[in-house]
Amino acid sequence: MSRPTVVYFLLAYLLSWCAFLPLALQGQGVLSGVPVWLHLVGAYGPFLAAFIVTAWTTGRKGVCELIGRLTRWRIGWGWLAAAFSPVAVFGVVALVMRVISGTWTAASGFGQVAELPELGWLAGWLVWILTFGLGEETGWRGFALPRLQARYNARDASLILGLLWAG
Repeated sequence: MSRPTVVYFLLAYLLSWCAFLPLALQGQGVLSGVPVWLHLVGAYGPFLAAFIVTAWTTGRKGVCELIGRLTRWRIGWGWLAAAFSPVAVFGVVALVMRVISGTWTAASGFGQVAELPELGWLAGWLVWILTFGLGEETGWRGFALPRLQARYNARDASLILGLLWAG
């Protein structure tokens, strides 16, 4: 791995764990009063790391390119359908459960954000998209994966990324 890629991973972990560590310590009884929504803030660690390392290595041009890749959508209808397939699967399962049990499955938990229980499912989806969708995917897939694929084949790069993401 190149030096900027290693710096990216270290920075992504550092920034994310600045938010996650107080929550972990609260879970162990060491701290108290830490807001649970801080978990959502931790999702922006990979996002911020991607922009910091991009600015450091390629300057304004690289940052503009990264932003451009966030707003440029070049996917076919099949991939768009695949992106929404969890909604379709949920609908089919709910329908099957209705036929089997005679009652409708409660859909209120679908898209629910445990950290913000007052949000409805639609607002919950938006929160997930804007935090872990935008925050993590920009860093892991938008920054790290192309750099790993420059050195490794797609399978190996994805496996390496998956292992590092699991951390």
